[in-house]
Amino acid sequence: MISRKNGNLYCEAGDFYIDPSSSVENAVVTHAHSDHLSSKSENNFCSKGTEKLIKVRLSKPKTVGYDFGEKFYINGVMLSFHPAGHILGSSQVRIEHRGKVVVVTGDYKRGVDYSCKPFELVECDEIISEATFAMPFYKWPDPMKEVQKIIEWSEGSSVLFCYSLGKSQQVITLLNRAGYKDIYVHPVIDRINKIYIEEGYPMTYQKIDDLEDHHFKGITILPYASSKGIKEEVKTASISGWNMTRNGMGRGGCDAGFVMSGHAGWSEIVKTVKESKANKIYFHHGRSDVIIKYLNENGYNTHEI
Repeated sequence: MISRKNGNLYCEAGDFYIDPSSSVENAVVTHAHSDHLSSKSENNFCSKGTEKLIKVRLSKPKTVGYDFGEKFYINGVMLSFHPAGHILGSSQVRIEHRGKVVVVTGDYKRGVDYSCKPFELVECDEIISEATFAMPFYKWPDPMKEVQKIIEWSEGSSVLFCYSLGKSQQVITLLNRAGYKDIYVHPVIDRINKIYIEEGYPMTYQKIDDLEDHHFKGITILPYASSKGIKEEVKTASISGWNMTRNGMGRGGCDAGFVMSGHAGWSEIVKTVKESKANKIYFHHGRSDVIIKYLNENGYNTHEI
């Protein structure tokens, strides 16, 4: 039912693309990160949470938002969105046509996150899973323990570089959960935080009005692009799943790197595709050769799409 067309996932029966990289007539969008959005698609179908974020991130987008589990049709093909646990509004796409069910996971994770709905398992005939971290050594530490490390390392004054959408909110809610409230955020992050708060994910922090006049204290959270705006000496860290392979060093010359991912690691991916009860498993969006070999050797019908 789902194939590759122009480098993107495409459903011929419904004539729609999933997370297209270029503008198309019908785009089914799993979440609001820029690498899953095409800015000028004629119609964007997504969850209601994703719709709110798209309207902040794109200029005059044409979007239709749906509740999780709500069924709708595109050219006779039935679809519904289900929580993926990646960021606010992130969705798996369930696609049903002529008695066959395919699930496209989008980006997902199954670990602890207090800033979005948790992953919901959806059984299907075929599953198309992301493979961003589909290598055996990607096994994530407990997020709360990692946050405690951040607080201890900070020693009262530090900068954390995070993606403005998703990772920043994950970190803030974990810090708050650990009892830490002395947090300062860039205006870009604050604008996104307000949507999270409207959607029922409270956060305690203060907005920075002017980075050049900001006197660093507590933990300051900035997008990566703001690194050149720091005028005083302060230690820095990046927060990313990729830090698993950086030996504790952060991205872009940061003093430290902490491991926290918005994606499923190896064991989560294996668990998900097995529990889906799919008779065909496909991978995309990352390196998939190792996990395909592993699953095929264990009796699963697995391919790259």
